Amino acid sequence: MIVIGLTGGIASGKTVTAKMFRRRGVRVLNADTIAHRALYKNASCYAAIVRAFGKSILGPGGAISRKRLADIAFAGKENYDLLCSIVYPRLFGDIEKKIKEYRRQKSVKAVVVEAAILIESGFYRRVDVTLLVRAPEKLCRMRLMKNKRMSLLQVIRRMKFQLPLREKNKYADYVIDNSGDLKYTKQQVEMLWKRLTEVLPVGGGQNRPK
Repeated sequence: MIVIGLTGGIASGKTVTAKMFRRRGVRVLNADTIAHRALYKNASCYAAIVRAFGKSILGPGGAISRKRLADIAFAGKENYDLLCSIVYPRLFGDIEKKIKEYRRQKSVKAVVVEAAILIESGFYRRVDVTLLVRAPEKLCRMRLMKNKRMSLLQVIRRMKFQLPLREKNKYADYVIDNSGDLKYTKQQVEMLWKRLTEVLPVGGGQNRPK
C-alpha cells in the first residue's frame, strides 16, 4: 500500500484533488474533518482546548464554535502554536491508526492523507510520496472570499500562518497545478496516478529536507 501525503496552501484545491483520487478507489483521510471531530463535546481535544482558550469559544449546548476558536487562534502566533500543540498529536495519532487499519486490508492499494499542515507537523516523514497542490495566492484569496465568505482581513490572517509556497516546494515529490480549470487538474491527477501505480516503487521523498 502506498501512502500519499497531499498538501498545499489554503484554498489551493487540495480537497478537489483528493476527490479525484477517491474516484479511483483511493481511500482519503482528510485532516480537517478528523480535527473537527476532535472538537466535539466529550471528544479528545475538547477539554484541553476549552482550558486553553476559555469558555468564550463555546456556542449553544457547550459545543466549541469553530469560528470563535479560529478568530482567537489566528489573532496571534502564540495562540496558533498553542492550538497546534493540543490538536496535532491527537489528529495525527488518529490518522496513523487509520492508516494501520488500511494496511491490514489487502484490498486497499493507496491512501491519501489530505492535510494543509502535512509539512509543518512533520507528518510528511510518515508518507511515501508528498504531493503539493498549488495555485496563485491571489486566486486562493478570491476563492476564500467567495466560497467561505471570509473578509480580506480574515484571509490575510490565515495565510500568514502558512508555510510559504517556495518552502513547501522543497518537500514535494510531485506538484499539481490547480490554477486552471478542473479538466486540467484531472489530467494531471490521471498522469500522476498512472505513474505511481505502474512505474514508481513505494517510498519517495529521498531528496526532501529532513
